[in-house]
Amino acid sequence: MHSTPCSESCSGRDVVVFLTQPLQVAGAGLSCYITGPPFERYHFLGAVDNDVPSAVFRVRWPKEEGAPTAARLGLSLEPMEQVAVQKASLPGTELVDFGKQVAKDLWNYLASFEVMHQHGQFLLNLFDKWMQRFEERCKRDPFWWVNRE
Repeated sequence: MHSTPCSESCSGRDVVVFLTQPLQVAGAGLSCYITGPPFERYHFLGAVDNDVPSAVFRVRWPKEEGAPTAARLGLSLEPMEQVAVQKASLPGTELVDFGKQVAKDLWNYLASFEVMHQHGQFLLNLFDKWMQRFEERCKRDPFWWVNRE
């Protein structure tokens, strides 16, 4: 893993990573990690690859570690299978599942009303669009609902 120190201030909440040229290794992605002093435990932020050559990752420091005074960004070329496993462990996955359950519960509740029998297909299309929007927001920032100002 290659790591690059980030000095000055660690008040930034986002890390921008992009490829300046395509990866030469087929089936690989560039995983991005971050750590704070004493620079021993790296946290997975996300990954970029030839299909998604840039990304903005929200940095969330574990509460037990507190806000660091410095940071180190680590980059590792890894097989896409390994990248997929790590991406699935990000908090956004749980939030999307929760959103689906909320939407399903709301849909079942609304189905008991007469308006659903008259306009059900139209409302189902609206729900589908909402769910797609919800999933995209969770992919960009799993905690978007916490940071609303």
